[in-house]
Amino acid sequence: MYERIPQQVLSLLNNDEPYVVIYAFGQALRPAENSIVKTPGPFRGLCTNYQVTGEVVTKTAVRVEEIRQEKQPLKYKAVVESYSQLPTD
Repeated sequence: MYERIPQQVLSLLNNDEPYVVIYAFGQALRPAENSIVKTPGPFRGLCTNYQVTGEVVTKTAVRVEEIRQEKQPLKYKAVVESYSQLPTD
């Protein structure tokens, strides 16, 4: 079984440039004040708004290498060349 996203991403790479830069963004959230539904019904306990308590932005440079073995299907290996957290403004 193979994952669909890596199959799609690998088709975007050229033989002369097996290199990808990935930017990722994440947030830590908590329920905002007075945002929990307290009335009876199917939405009781539902949070309708969140407050951001933390953020992170990263940049990762990845090189993709081919792994060739006799009588085996071609495999790929991702090698992280650099990883850094970027400042959030």
